[in-house]
Amino acid sequence: MTLLTKSFACYSCSLREVCHFSHSQMKIRVNTTFATVLEILDSSNKIVCERQEFKFGEHGNYTMYSSSCQIEESSPPVNTDFPIYFAILGILLLTFMLGVVSLVHRNSISSWLGEGFEMLDPLSITPSKRLKSLDTFRGITICFMIFVNYGGGGYWFFKHSPWDGLTVADVIFPWFLFIMGVSLGFTIEKKGITQDFVRRVLNRTILLFLIGMIVINNNRDWKTMRIMGVLQRIALCYLIVVVVRSVTHRRIQETQAMTTQLERCSVCADVFVYIADFVIFLLFALLWVGFIFWLPLGSDCPRGYLGPGGLSLNGTYWNCTGGAARVIDSFVLGDSHMYRHPSCKNVYECSTSFEPEGILGTLTATINVFVGLQVSQVLLIFKRNRAKFLRLITWAIVLFFSGAFFDGTFKKEIGLIPMNKNLWSLSFAFITSSISIVLFAILFMVIDVCNWWDGSPFVFTGKNAIALYVVHVLFRSTFPVQWKVTKEHPNELALHLWGVSFWIIVAFFLHRRRIYLSL
Repeated sequence: MTLLTKSFACYSCSLREVCHFSHSQMKIRVNTTFATVLEILDSSNKIVCERQEFKFGEHGNYTMYSSSCQIEESSPPVNTDFPIYFAILGILLLTFMLGVVSLVHRNSISSWLGEGFEMLDPLSITPSKRLKSLDTFRGITICFMIFVNYGGGGYWFFKHSPWDGLTVADVIFPWFLFIMGVSLGFTIEKKGITQDFVRRVLNRTILLFLIGMIVINNNRDWKTMRIMGVLQRIALCYLIVVVVRSVTHRRIQETQAMTTQLERCSVCADVFVYIADFVIFLLFALLWVGFIFWLPLGSDCPRGYLGPGGLSLNGTYWNCTGGAARVIDSFVLGDSHMYRHPSCKNVYECSTSFEPEGILGTLTATINVFVGLQVSQVLLIFKRNRAKFLRLITWAIVLFFSGAFFDGTFKKEIGLIPMNKNLWSLSFAFITSSISIVLFAILFMVIDVCNWWDGSPFVFTGKNAIALYVVHVLFRSTFPVQWKVTKEHPNELALHLWGVSFWIIVAFFLHRRRIYLSL
């Protein structure tokens, strides 16, 4: 008899032969990350056990009987979720305690000064005032990124999706781009578009790109050096959005002069003033769609292919990974300068190189930055905090349902443009932007408006985010940041949380000495 299996995560993949067995027992090891689809055939390839799906537990032992096709648990699996539950609970309790201590401390100082505790003045959010919520959001994001890059405790949801879909790890990069957009909006409003500002933008773009290349390349061979990466995409998105805003920019004073009674015209205030921006970024989205669906991919790959190649669709388009996105990167960058270990490799066994931070996806990644820029305009244009919060939530809802429409979230079948980080699809850009707005809106109200929390300890890491990103990569295999442990969730989780804690401590001491490293 023959046992055939496949991972449930492998969409439209054929079952693959695992082993042959007779009436004797045969032991095999199964990946428990996703459910497994099994089928048993006899020697004449007739089905003995119909295809069935089963979720095996980690470290569990199971027996499958070919006579009855039943799967029984011989010894129970280990509940690997308990460590992460305890870790989340501990982090929340620690953050809550720090918030309480900070709140009591501020109240004590206010009482001593005889001023009493007051909420932030609704009109006090100005370009010159630094938002603690933004630093905190940036700090949370860099801490998540460090944790994920160190291994995420070995949990699948702290790893990138094999192809379509969304995991915790997938939303971190969009958060960074969104935060950059918000910060950029305040910077432009404060300093304006001047020659000095443009020169600084160009210098920062070049430095970010070069630092990104240095961080991700461990070899000295120019023939195989990877060109694109996280910092490189950030640099390009930064430059593109600044160029667009340089063309369309108006100061807030001009905005308020153009649009009278903004509070009453809340439906159109922040849209009307920067309508040109919306048109330009809509053109970017249409350009992405045009390349993705109509660029010729060669004789072996159909136009509009969005899949991972490899085992997908029964291996029909094995070397078509990423469709037009890969074709463009291969033409511009060259295969040898692209990422050689894409996230589709483990599940779909795709064998071609693919650049997840490629050129085409950078177009749609600018949407996340633009959304952040638009959020800064909401904070600057609308005067009352309630209006700001409601406006942010409205944008989040609009973006979420736009992304869900393309993704087919509320349908049984896959949508026209599924959520996909590797391609940075439109649905991915919209939904991750929606998540970013909701998180920022909550932090804004809790930290900057209500003063319930000062952002500790994440506000420290947020002020040195770029520096922490670089050093956490450089020292990822160095004691005392990381060391070898057995491949079990409690051990890996503790080690990777320690890695994050180490850099939080470093950021705290830098903050105490008022050392902030930025470009």
